Amino acid sequence: MFVKTRGLKFEEVLQKVVSLFNVEKNYIIGKGRQRDRVEARDLLCYWCAVELEIPMADLARRLNLTLAAVSFAVKRGEKAAKEGCWRQESG
Repeated sequence: MFVKTRGLKFEEVLQKVVSLFNVEKNYIIGKGRQRDRVEARDLLCYWCAVELEIPMADLARRLNLTLAAVSFAVKRGEKAAKEGCWRQESG
């Protein structure tokens, strides 16, 4: 749980995901279903919801998504994180 132990906030986690995926912040937050955008958003949602304990409703508002979309993103992000696709220790 690198996020909580380092005392990071939403914007800092977003910046971490931006650097991991080498994309712009607005690309992650913007609408679209491109694979890299979805994967980045999934990881962002997982880290924010689970590790920062930001309510999913707040994430939905910040990312302009439905609550259901955030819930699914958290599940996908958790799967990716647990499978080791994105090492939380990196960076």
